[in-house]
Amino acid sequence: MRRAWILGWTLLAAAAAARESAGTSQVLDVVEVEVPVHVVVDGAPLRGLTRDDFTLVAAGKKREIVGFRVIDLEAPAATAGERAAANGAPVPLGARRHFVLLFDLSFATPAKIFRARDAALRVVRERLDATDLVSVATFSIGEGVTVMLGFTPDRAQVEEALASLGRRQIAEGRRDPLGLVFAGPGIDSSGGGAAGLDRFGETAPTASARDLLAIQTQAALVNAHQTLNEALAELARTLRPVPGRKHVLYLSEGASSTVLLGIGRGTTAAERESILATNEAAARGRLWEVDSNARFGYTSSLVQFENMLKEFVRGGASIQAIDVGGVGAEGEGGGDDTLFMMANKTGGEHVRNYNDLDAAMGRILSHTAVSYVLTFEAPPARAGGRYEEIKVRLNKKVRGARLEHRPGYFTPVPFAERSPTERRAEAAAWILDDEPRNGLAVAVEAGPLPPEAPGPGNVRVAIEVATASLPRPRAGSGALAVEIYGYAIAGDGRIAGFFDHGFAVGPDQRDAAEPIRYETRLDLAPGTYDLRILVRESSQGATATRSRPLQVSPASG
Repeated sequence: MRRAWILGWTLLAAAAAARESAGTSQVLDVVEVEVPVHVVVDGAPLRGLTRDDFTLVAAGKKREIVGFRVIDLEAPAATAGERAAANGAPVPLGARRHFVLLFDLSFATPAKIFRARDAALRVVRERLDATDLVSVATFSIGEGVTVMLGFTPDRAQVEEALASLGRRQIAEGRRDPLGLVFAGPGIDSSGGGAAGLDRFGETAPTASARDLLAIQTQAALVNAHQTLNEALAELARTLRPVPGRKHVLYLSEGASSTVLLGIGRGTTAAERESILATNEAAARGRLWEVDSNARFGYTSSLVQFENMLKEFVRGGASIQAIDVGGVGAEGEGGGDDTLFMMANKTGGEHVRNYNDLDAAMGRILSHTAVSYVLTFEAPPARAGGRYEEIKVRLNKKVRGARLEHRPGYFTPVPFAERSPTERRAEAAAWILDDEPRNGLAVAVEAGPLPPEAPGPGNVRVAIEVATASLPRPRAGSGALAVEIYGYAIAGDGRIAGFFDHGFAVGPDQRDAAEPIRYETRLDLAPGTYDLRILVRESSQGATATRSRPLQVSPASG
């Protein structure tokens, strides 16, 4: 099976080792680990808790809570900036909510996918907090999980991705290597952003109708389950290093549970006919006609399904299973039990019998509105990539209280051992985090150009890298590779422009006194921006990040 990982889950897909295992930074051999905790009572967040109300156990030992913050997204402060000022610091990356809008194009009808897409669009426009990060992905039997857009604060890009949902191709254009944007500036990927939804018409996600017809036989359904399990397990492993709690909003009618639980309850005409024939054969003693797998469930499929769900738990991700069938759809697709197990075993919520999908998603947003961010210092890692469990409990009894938090963390992995996806994702995470890093000596100059300046673009960006700050090449490795990423981010999280550049630094350049200089231009509309720059040496991971305010006036815009 081919898995299409468009953009490779490049945004935050692995806030790699030193970042992921901690959620923050590493000091010598001690790593600070941030644990956002949601406390829910009757579906609503519980407020008013303090540091003393929690006990935290990690790697089997009680840990001192060295940091404590409360993030209330429903507080009176109207903007993320006002909230940050009230709290004394920006919302840390690990405490920000991460939502994956995962549309199931195989186990749902096209009409229900349209309905779910439109509801998701309304939620993105009206219900999300400015600090929330959103990703858009699809599943189909033919292609597995396709990540259309990695985690991003840019709502316009989310709308672009939703508008292109189900399309086999999108317009060719320059891609953001870190996955922060779905389509670059000036690239029309969907026929006009949100307006593209209105023109989507009959170009429905055809995989849905085709796949529903293709999985009518039990053997085909078993294979479909295997594909689903493998694809979701891969998605869970990719989410694993993303800091904080991840919520996968799985929008589906569910895969038939007969493969997992047997044919105790028929859902389609073919399944009901199979049940009657099997029961009659068993009653008459014709056991050779009884398929025990079909009657009681396929053990191998159930084991694979449960292992897939464990990957989500280990990765600190929950599946919020939203049945897009709505009221009255129970029994039509047979996936209700499957959706329930997905949510129940990953700490998520199973939302069913909802014709109002906006309200269904709103329930999930509501109970994650308050985060208690606990920070502890992890002991030195015994081995890179080792998984350590985290347990948090309340010190006082609160009737009906349910705690949700990351179940563990992974110890740091050396930069050289990380995959290309993890390395790109770490860069994306640091771009969004806006925390200065000084692994290299880097200077940045940026400012508007006069209107009469020749050439494209109205903003000049100049970056200098001190060659003496670059690490020494490893023996026999020759030149060093340096990569540069830059993003202009507006106050509302919109990404107005980006650039990337890579170059090699030979031994002679490495020892030269003069810095290496790179210049480029951006074309930005009038407004205020935060220019984020990341420079990284590609083999050993030495990194510098810089943030610069940028004002573009109407004259220069």
